[in-house]
Amino acid sequence: MFGLNQIFVYPDVMYKDLPYTVHCKVDHETYQKIGEYADKWKCSVRKAAHRIFIESYKKKQLWGITDGEI
Repeated sequence: MFGLNQIFVYPDVMYKDLPYTVHCKVDHETYQKIGEYADKWKCSVRKAAHRIFIESYKKKQLWGITDGEI
């Protein structure tokens, strides 16, 4: 949620489709937001979610945000 609400620039990141995945349930509104980015970036929803997550993780490292805030 932090990545979708607080960050507005998401640089392209390397994404490798591996045999193991992490599944995450999100509400319909969040799924739509990620889907809009997927459409904009011409990629899968999974790849878009990965790109958003990676950027928010980097920002968490820089800003010193605690786990409860992400």
